Amino acid sequence: MTHSLYDIATLAPLVDRAAALLTPNSRLARRMVAEWGAAQRATGITVWEPLDAHPLEAWLRARWSEAVARDLLPPRAVLSPLQEYQVWQQVIATHTARTGAIPLLRIGEAAELAAEARQRLLRWELDPAEPRTRQLFKLESDCAVFLDWLEQFESRLAADELYTPDDCLVALASLHDYPRAQPVALVECEELAPLEARCLERVAARVERLPAPTHSADCRLLAFKDRRSELDGVARWAAALHREQPEATIGIVLAATGQDRVGLEYLLRREFDCLGDDYASLPVNFSTGISLSEAPVVRDAFSALALGKDRVSIASVSRLLRSRYLQLDDADSTLVQDFKLRLLDNGNDTIDVAELRGFAGGLLHGDGQRLALGGKLLALHEHRELRNAALPSRWAVHFHAVLDLWGWPGAAALDSLEYQQVALWYATLESLGALDGICGEIDYAGAVALLREACDRQASHPQTADSPVQVLGPLEAVGLSFDHLWLLGMQATAWPAPARPNPFLPVSLQAARGMPHATAAREWAFGSTLLAQYRRANRHVFASYAAEVDGVAEHPSALLDGFVSLGDDAQPPIPAEWLAEQGGARLESVGDSAAPPPGDPELAALRGGAALLQNQSLCPFRAFAAHRLHAEALPEAQPGLSPAERGKLVHEALQYLWRVLGDHAALEALDTASEQSLIAAACDDALRRLRGFRRRALGPACLELEASRLRSLLAEWLEVERQRADFSIAALEEDVVVHISRLAVRLRVDRIDTLPGGAHVIIDYKTGTTRLSNWLGERPSEPQMLLYGLATEEPPAALAFAQVRPGDCLYRGLGEVEGIAGVQTDIGKAVGERMAATDWAALNAEWAATLARLTEDFLAGTAGVDPKESAACRYCGLQPLCRIGEEEPDD
Repeated sequence: MTHSLYDIATLAPLVDRAAALLTPNSRLARRMVAEWGAAQRATGITVWEPLDAHPLEAWLRARWSEAVARDLLPPRAVLSPLQEYQVWQQVIATHTARTGAIPLLRIGEAAELAAEARQRLLRWELDPAEPRTRQLFKLESDCAVFLDWLEQFESRLAADELYTPDDCLVALASLHDYPRAQPVALVECEELAPLEARCLERVAARVERLPAPTHSADCRLLAFKDRRSELDGVARWAAALHREQPEATIGIVLAATGQDRVGLEYLLRREFDCLGDDYASLPVNFSTGISLSEAPVVRDAFSALALGKDRVSIASVSRLLRSRYLQLDDADSTLVQDFKLRLLDNGNDTIDVAELRGFAGGLLHGDGQRLALGGKLLALHEHRELRNAALPSRWAVHFHAVLDLWGWPGAAALDSLEYQQVALWYATLESLGALDGICGEIDYAGAVALLREACDRQASHPQTADSPVQVLGPLEAVGLSFDHLWLLGMQATAWPAPARPNPFLPVSLQAARGMPHATAAREWAFGSTLLAQYRRANRHVFASYAAEVDGVAEHPSALLDGFVSLGDDAQPPIPAEWLAEQGGARLESVGDSAAPPPGDPELAALRGGAALLQNQSLCPFRAFAAHRLHAEALPEAQPGLSPAERGKLVHEALQYLWRVLGDHAALEALDTASEQSLIAAACDDALRRLRGFRRRALGPACLELEASRLRSLLAEWLEVERQRADFSIAALEEDVVVHISRLAVRLRVDRIDTLPGGAHVIIDYKTGTTRLSNWLGERPSEPQMLLYGLATEEPPAALAFAQVRPGDCLYRGLGEVEGIAGVQTDIGKAVGERMAATDWAALNAEWAATLARLTEDFLAGTAGVDPKESAACRYCGLQPLCRIGEEEPDD
């Protein structure tokens, strides 16, 4: 039988005296009530008085409400935390506008700190109007500004007859005639603010403290190499211990809840085998929770609401398209996948909703049905009420309608956790009505931001059955008694925590009054108190720390004096039987580097041109994945034009130039004005060919900068062309097909020049750095030029890259004709030891054999993960598919 998490035997005398039991947190109060009830049932009693246990804060608020009901205090409306936060934001914004101060970058954080500063002034009974105290505030600029904010805030409360929860305690402490009939006992309330202590004096018949237990736990210290190893270690320990001792109670104290909660939950699910069908059977209770806005079902609701604004992030649209909480029936269709790629091709990380609506609304499936996303966006556009300002309560109604349009929270049944989160979402949405009198009418974007703030502040605590394993925050573990308690993250830099004084209160004042987080000494005392509570309440206490965090060496907290170290790289105490069973497991590795050979129908549909053989040469798996599985890396947003777009602009402009000129003689005949005019026309033509949505995304300023850069580059390139001997243009962007065995490779040749003797030179434009070494060897990195050599009946006289780069324009190639600077004719010297050829004809024959071998490898299904060099992986983007770089099982 699982032992109690709280020893209620110590409470019996207090219950007999009808004392109210006050705890520092609601979790301990609930646990005491639950254990009391279980004890009564165990004696056979069916009806009993509930235990009078409450969190201190809630009990004092109840006494204030009683005083108001008895006409001992005037009634006041009490602001919720969200309402108070909004009032502070308005006060700060008004002060900034009135004084002309520089607007704050993070007004929300300033409001949070201002509310905290006022709370501490009230709880430590400090009057900022007192001359000496006010002088301290005036000595620090931030504190002086806070005084101005505070005066406006107090005026706002007085004018509207409002209270914050702390004002309720101030009023309660001012009473002298409250009927003090009930005694109170403080349970694990080690520290009280002066205001709390005075409230208890006013309303309690007697105040006593429950004696602390005298037990001292068995304490062990463990070190792990890093944070991930520490989380992994505690997850394995908890699972193994639970299997060996299913009745034992296990607590895990997680200090950095925001950073580690999700990672720890995954590791616990992995160790308890609760990632699949048994997802809901995890025997772990997380008291830490997450903010409601982080819940996937709520996150996707915000993605849907975001589409009512003027502009939306591409990531938000992509997330919406794969959401299971929205009803988009064609989410898995090929059209949607193509739409995602085109959306990412936009190049920016955001897009105008109007443009998105037009883009998605114009896409049709083969049966004529519109893309579901497009239909939803068009329907959303018809909700004209979303374009007008309204009260927050009215926006709650509008948001209901918008989410209904999207089919949120989806057609599939929700699990228990999701159901609770959706219910909490609706409750939070309805709470917006309480902000009508504070915020007034706001626009759509402001309403969405307001709702997000409300969800950020709303914790999602899943209501789960009591579990043998509990994950808690440091304060929530106070007073509970576990068989085994594990304290995570106990490195010296984190425990005790660094001092964090409030920036709006004079530090000297905070230190003198012993306010929370004011000084290192205050944090040391607080940490020592918590550890003492853990040690006397639990049977076994394990503390762990990461020996390295973010590349910096760490040491255990100095507060862990008396903990027995298990040594560096110590493993948690896992039962030997379980370790032996796990050690007997062996991973099996299956080699699979050969794909089924492609059939004729598949070959006929293959696309990719020269890239197919280039990928086969760089890495056989890359060719298989890209051209047979049609896998491709998703584009990434980046400012301005991408390198590929810049290269295409150069290609388009050069094609325009040579369509007009036709030969070298026409270039020579150009005067300066005519050349500038021709270059300008070529640039305009190239930029017009940019897709419309890209031109709109880039904007006129960026396009003009690109036009200026392109004009300069073309002028520089024409100077290179003038240095050549006479030539004429035989073909521009000519489409050809090269047949190698059963493979037909479709190519587009940038340009073919005819020399005076009738010989041809094939030219390929490149805007990057070029190297002849990429044509050589058994696995050439750029076989495209080699394929061009097979595209004509007779081998060309030369193959050349036209490197069109600012400040580095040149020709680079190989051939048998003189007169083109940069084209080498000494083949033996150019290829060196990488190939056996010594003349142009032999080199072409060797290239043909290389291409034939690469083709046969592809046709045979050769698809091993075998990159030619590390650089081959740099722009591949398929690493999540090929898993290169991951450790082999034997490693």
